[in-house]
Amino acid sequence: MSKTLRDWILMLAKESKYQLFTPYISWGILDEFGYRVRRNEPTLDDGVISTWRKQILKVTGQPLEGFPVGSVEGYPDQDDLHVHAAAQYCGMHILVTDDVKLLAYASTKESELTQNYETFSADDFLMHLTELSSLSLFAQVYVKHVKYALSRGYKDIDVCKALDRTKDRRGNIQRPLAPTFARFLRTNIINRPDVASAIDRFLTESADVPFPPSP
Repeated sequence: MSKTLRDWILMLAKESKYQLFTPYISWGILDEFGYRVRRNEPTLDDGVISTWRKQILKVTGQPLEGFPVGSVEGYPDQDDLHVHAAAQYCGMHILVTDDVKLLAYASTKESELTQNYETFSADDFLMHLTELSSLSLFAQVYVKHVKYALSRGYKDIDVCKALDRTKDRRGNIQRPLAPTFARFLRTNIINRPDVASAIDRFLTESADVPFPPSP
């Protein structure tokens, strides 16, 4: 799962004070996260990955561990059996993944016999959350995304574009991360008066402060 999607999901949990949902992660999934980041960005500083891992754990708490990992007949990817085991044996209600194999398997009859949890794509999960919470929560997290981008020196900020763009930063074609959720934000969030006012204030403040800020 991309950093963009992970940040949205974890920030919604944190900003709702975990009343909306509680996220969990296993050591195996955290290890896989580090492997995928390193594979995609071979020269990324180790400190960056370490910081991201700490940010994840700050929201999820102690990773799930100690559960058995067994074979499941018909499971689409043996390398992901640890993901199924973490969700199944630790009593998760929903597994959020963008793995197309796991999403396809979740719609089969076989999965009904082996999984006591639902499997959602990140886009579907984010839209599921929109049905459970007020618009103000999504406005709050949206504004935090904009504020963070400004603090990093970005000027041309389009939070929604990061969710539904069809090319990555290198220009390679990619599946949109969360196009339905991006449409929800454009329709319901970005034009709210409170959101526009907050962003105007951030833009004014950032214009008055040179980047990077003086120590």
